[in-house]
Amino acid sequence: MEIFKDWQKWKKTLSGAVNVSEKSGMKDNTIVNLGEKVGDFLENNVEPANPQQKVLRDLWQSGDEKEQKALASMIVKMVDDQ
Repeated sequence: MEIFKDWQKWKKTLSGAVNVSEKSGMKDNTIVNLGEKVGDFLENNVEPANPQQKVLRDLWQSGDEKEQKALASMIVKMVDDQ
């Protein structure tokens, strides 16, 4: 998919999902928990489409559960400002 190849479009799409979740009343920890599930899915099923996504996958794979939660939290925070 084209959206996954462009880093800025990918971040904007994630930002939209985070914003919709927040507006629907989802708490931050719930959004991060969903982000962890997405991270696990992407790690196991999707090949990175650009160098930035490869770095994220490598970080995800090298982290334990606590570190993956921290990474998911940072990604949510990063795209929340978009």
